[in-house]
Amino acid sequence: MMGTFQALAVTLVSILPGAFAVWAFENQVGSWGLNSPERIYRLIAASTVMWILFAPLTYWLWAGPFHTFVSTHAHLPIVYWPIIASYVLIPAAIGSTVGFFAAKRSSWLRKFLRGTSHSPTAWEAFFDSDSAAIVRIKLKTGTWMAGLYAEDGKHIAYASGFPEPQTLLLSQTVLVDPLTGAYLKEGGSPKFEPSGILIEYTEIEYLIIDYEKS
Repeated sequence: MMGTFQALAVTLVSILPGAFAVWAFENQVGSWGLNSPERIYRLIAASTVMWILFAPLTYWLWAGPFHTFVSTHAHLPIVYWPIIASYVLIPAAIGSTVGFFAAKRSSWLRKFLRGTSHSPTAWEAFFDSDSAAIVRIKLKTGTWMAGLYAEDGKHIAYASGFPEPQTLLLSQTVLVDPLTGAYLKEGGSPKFEPSGILIEYTEIEYLIIDYEKS
């Protein structure tokens, strides 16, 4: 029984720092690959790196002076608690910091960590980019609507990503003919309204993406 407990403890000590780093990273950049082998690869890689970085602390906790001290005392002084907590707090801070910079769409770190792999769906491929565009939407009811996918400091645009339910928030409404989807123009340019559009993916038949706003 003691051998099983020790094996479990060693496994947790090996995995937890990497796991906290990965969870903190995903909290910043999203959880792509949540149900795929890629997440296991990230966890193993992060755990390996953290294991190397924390090898001196691990030795001190499990075989060095700290282990000897705990074995000969009935209590653990509170001064040691922050040291033990750092075993997971520091990896979490590292993962969160790396994720913060990797979340920037033009970041080289983002490209390095994600590699050349494609987005999980075409939805993410566009809405995870920096591209500003007018999105014309044909609903399953046959009605057309349109909105601007861009941020201007006052209005936000957002598209939820895989594996969450897909919703789309367009920052401004663009007036179109509800039957044909043709722009209702003013002075040769599409007419905008300050109101936004929030719509569920399940209501959409298809999208037309116009990269030119005028």
